[in-house]
Amino acid sequence: RSCTRPSETSIAAVAIPAALIIMMLVLSFRVNSHESNKAFNYTAYNYASDLLLTLPETKAGLFASGDNNIYPMAYFKFVLNKKPQLAVYDNILTVFKDSLPLLEKSKSTQTSHNVIAALSLGLTDLYTVSEIGTKFFNEIPAGLVFRISDNPGQPENKYWKMYPLKGIIREPYVYHDYEEREIIGTYLYRLSGFYKNRAMFTVYEWLLDRAIKEGFDSIPVLGSVALLYSVDPYIEGYFDKAEKLYLQCLALNPDNFNIAFNIASFYGRFNRFKQAAYYFEKAAKLDPYNYSVKSYLSKALEEYRKQQDEELKLAEQTAHFTKGQSLIKENKLDEAMLEFEKDAELNPKLARSYFHIALIYSMKNDFKNAIPKYEKALTLEPMNTPVLGNLGLVYIRLKDYKKAKFYFERSLAIDPSQQRIRNDLEKLKQMGY
Repeated sequence: RSCTRPSETSIAAVAIPAALIIMMLVLSFRVNSHESNKAFNYTAYNYASDLLLTLPETKAGLFASGDNNIYPMAYFKFVLNKKPQLAVYDNILTVFKDSLPLLEKSKSTQTSHNVIAALSLGLTDLYTVSEIGTKFFNEIPAGLVFRISDNPGQPENKYWKMYPLKGIIREPYVYHDYEEREIIGTYLYRLSGFYKNRAMFTVYEWLLDRAIKEGFDSIPVLGSVALLYSVDPYIEGYFDKAEKLYLQCLALNPDNFNIAFNIASFYGRFNRFKQAAYYFEKAAKLDPYNYSVKSYLSKALEEYRKQQDEELKLAEQTAHFTKGQSLIKENKLDEAMLEFEKDAELNPKLARSYFHIALIYSMKNDFKNAIPKYEKALTLEPMNTPVLGNLGLVYIRLKDYKKAKFYFERSLAIDPSQQRIRNDLEKLKQMGY
């Protein structure tokens, strides 16, 4: 029999697909291994485990919402039989039915209303996944949850048992799913509190910044970081940073009652009552039966009207002084004098107009009338260096060099950087004074 040897071309044709298949299997194994590894499965396993870590084994209630909270806990409770006595209060009815009596009592899907309903029903050991930020009860950090209490308390954080996950802190892993990014952002901003409590402020701010970057489209993450910024004046530009994040949340969901309410409360804390009233009104439109919001709106409008009245009153009180300043620049000294005299009558405890009246007398070389006005201004503001300096100049013009030296020295003692006064004093010393 004749036998033909396979050509080199046919061998290569078989070898190349085989190599590709082997490479694909290796890559597939690596990807599948990564995806199935619990160390990387933040949403389904690690987050739920850490979330429930600080909750008691006895009967407790947890207010939670969102798929990344509800589904993992449902798996833990109904499949793994972990925390079987835990009641989960979702803001809508899902696989958990625990919230039904609360929803019936409060007639609202707002978490804060249902927490109050739970308290009124005598329920205890209550927790919430996201900080609500209300004045009606305290929210004390306890791991990844907040313990609800009638009284303030110390944080019960157990951070040393959490956050060992690869990719959250140690590796620059890119989180490709929304739920993963939200979970990572949650870990980062909660971890920041651990470092703040230890006065490691650089790490604290870095973690907040990274939480924003990871959870850039997550309202719970951005809102929580905004709240941390808004109550921390030691962070540079803290108000602007908080405001930016709150408005970013609203842009993500313009019809969210909680966001509108939180923004309004934020502005209210900083006495920005015009903006507070605007967002309370928006919140009231989103939840027309929420009488608490209407009360807050009414209060914000009242405070805004008070601010307007104060601004109008301030404008009236400064009108003569402002006009006098303009007239003195135009060298209309007599007209300016009349305006400053009117301002002094309205504001007798302010030195400003007495100083300018004295200045006009000085410009007219009427030093006899200038001196008592300067002294009146000095009585009201003893540390006013322009008044002291001008008095010294008046006494130089009157050739009373001892008094001139006295006022120059007083002025320099308050502000040594006045080079012109220093030069005048040096001349007096050269003259023997």
